[in-house]
Amino acid sequence: MGPNVSISLNDDLREQLLAARLPSLPAVAIQLLGLARSASANIAQLAEIVGNDPAISAALVHMANSAAYRRIRPAQTLAQATSYLGFERSRARALSATLIPVLRGTEKHGLCYKAVWRRSLLAGVCARAICRRLLPEDTEEVFLASVLQDVGIIALAQADEGVYAGMGCEDYTHAEAVRRERSALKEDHAAVGAWLLDQWDFPDRFVRAVQISNNPALARAAMDEVDFNNAVVAAGLLADLWMQTGRHPELDVYKDDLCELLNLDWERVVSIFAEAASELPLVEALCDVRLDDTTNIQLALTTLRESSEPETDSG
Repeated sequence: MGPNVSISLNDDLREQLLAARLPSLPAVAIQLLGLARSASANIAQLAEIVGNDPAISAALVHMANSAAYRRIRPAQTLAQATSYLGFERSRARALSATLIPVLRGTEKHGLCYKAVWRRSLLAGVCARAICRRLLPEDTEEVFLASVLQDVGIIALAQADEGVYAGMGCEDYTHAEAVRRERSALKEDHAAVGAWLLDQWDFPDRFVRAVQISNNPALARAAMDEVDFNNAVVAAGLLADLWMQTGRHPELDVYKDDLCELLNLDWERVVSIFAEAASELPLVEALCDVRLDDTTNIQLALTTLRESSEPETDSG
């Protein structure tokens, strides 16, 4: 844990988490995180770590040949793919491939894991759209942090807190999950997720981004320009709007937060949201999942565009 990140959980909650059967990191993920702490880490070492995993190798080759990174000559081998992508992008993408199965979870304590999982991936989709416009060099790491921002929900469910009891798929919203957590535990899953990432020895920037992911005001207060944290928080907010097929009950608050986080007017925020639809097929392919959310994003886009239009006086 670095000097700029401090995580504080109450003792009872910490003990319950430590006693629970929390998700554990795959061996490949541990090795990939180790590369982040090595000053001499290089692409050859990365390729050696992932080379024996056909699924991760295929994911890297697929990504290197996607429209965002494609070269004149397609990558056919892992070595070519990592060369095209570069060390940090390759490591972040490989780490995502190892962690996605951990995030899937299993139904427990009435929690709708499907909804949690969907929000996580939609946040990742939105993160890629945000980064394409504002932080292109950080795309893969912001994607991973955005996907991880709700990992604390899985940890809390595994700790058998009962905080999500009766919260099935029809009733699940991210805001309601946070409300229940804060009411029952005086903490929310962002703090728990940051604690878990720290236990997993993630770099500080991931821990911090997850820690403030439910607190747009804190992200805004710390910003000098659009940065890693702002992008992760904004990706989560856009995912909430995507999942809400009608007008979001707190849309005006979301609008203000998103415009400040991304330093854009609402019309440009909506244009980023529209671009997220083009990222959906890539994320589905990278994560080997079908979200079938093209209809929902069109419904959400209609609502967001209508909210941009000035109201007319019908009197």
